[in-house]
Amino acid sequence: MRSNDDAKLRRRHRQLEPVDPDEQAFFGGYCGSKAGTLLEKGVEQYRAEDFYDMPSVKFDDEQLAGVLAGCEQMAAGRGFAMETPLEGVSVTGCYALIATLHFKVVGRQTHRPGHGFLDEMRCQQGKRIVGSLFNRVVYSRDS
Repeated sequence: MRSNDDAKLRRRHRQLEPVDPDEQAFFGGYCGSKAGTLLEKGVEQYRAEDFYDMPSVKFDDEQLAGVLAGCEQMAAGRGFAMETPLEGVSVTGCYALIATLHFKVVGRQTHRPGHGFLDEMRCQQGKRIVGSLFNRVVYSRDS
């Protein structure tokens, strides 16, 4: 049993492979465009026109706030590079944002750049890995 637990720990802390720069550029443009559309139309209209009815009506206030804050920053080009991560989006809000844009997280790596944590989430849509989303998370003890 112990070796199975050790293998899980190694998988969880394995470094992510670099994303192809062209795929990352596509990912940023695609997400920025979808985020801008959501902000332009508003949550209700966007949901009514979305194939998966996203953002989900089951999202709580924190998740929905994360979706909206993340969309504002993505539309401005943030979140697609380690140097310009999303800021002020909770972990649950970030996962809700990723789901809203029809992606799933297939890998995650946490960096500790000095203040807070920088989460790199490898996002995939369909069978193709598309890119990484970066989110700086600051906990109260770090502020």
